[in-house]
Amino acid sequence: MKKISRFLNLLKVVDNRPDFSYVENLISGQLFFRAPRELNDPFEVLPIFDDEGLLSATDPDLITVHKKMLALTYGYSPLEAEIELLRRISLSGLQQYNDYHRKRLKTAYFDLMTERMENHGVCCFVDSAKSQNPQDDEKLMWSLYANGVSGVKVEFDQERLVDSLDTSGLSTSEKYDELIVARDHITYQDNRPVIDVWDFFWSLSFTSDDLARQKLMEEKVISPYLFTKSKSWDRENEFRIVVEGAANKLVPFSVDSIESISFGQRCDAEVRARLHEAFRDKTKLYDVKTCEKTYDLCAIPLN
Repeated sequence: MKKISRFLNLLKVVDNRPDFSYVENLISGQLFFRAPRELNDPFEVLPIFDDEGLLSATDPDLITVHKKMLALTYGYSPLEAEIELLRRISLSGLQQYNDYHRKRLKTAYFDLMTERMENHGVCCFVDSAKSQNPQDDEKLMWSLYANGVSGVKVEFDQERLVDSLDTSGLSTSEKYDELIVARDHITYQDNRPVIDVWDFFWSLSFTSDDLARQKLMEEKVISPYLFTKSKSWDRENEFRIVVEGAANKLVPFSVDSIESISFGQRCDAEVRARLHEAFRDKTKLYDVKTCEKTYDLCAIPLN
């Protein structure tokens, strides 16, 4: 069984009064998926665009790509796309047409990525099994995401969680076989990912169906945009689930996928009471306290 965890601060204050809606979301089996641009890393969705291949592409290759884009965009048959392409070229001439579309393809790629990134939702987890120093890294996660030790750690069975996500209430702009577009670990590297715009459109021109285009989007767009971060974040050992149409939305899941809940030492009493009542007969519960003689955190079973 592969386990992943979320470190959460479930208590928020609205108009100087405690709001337990986050607690109730967890109890009722709902996960929040955040829009990528609202994540806490300022370099999220900021790859580098490489247009060298696009600028040096030959006229015949550009024509091949343009014809395919016409078919994909307007639903033309190959013959209809070729007739429309010839009509457009006749109006401006081949060189002017291609020069214009060298610029247009880069703009189209950027517009396409912006649209996708605004629509996808991201839910972030910690995979402690990837950590070289689990105790030290876990203390950092409590500090960063659970308001010190005032929040909770929720541990999930990875596969059961993914399989239980209910995306039926979401709308999508794509014909995905499933709306869970990707699930993977973050790749940590020194430099921002580089997007080869020409390689993307050239590869797209040779896809034969929606499934092939979906896989291409995962490889050329989703991975560099949403699964790549600076090495300065590597202690998070992050695992992500990305869902189409889930930006800033709650997605239902089965609470049976929860393996354990750990309460931080300073966890609010009402948060603790509500979760204990809801999960004491369903999953393992722990108190997390500072150890007496070391700087470690100790998990004490509650049931």
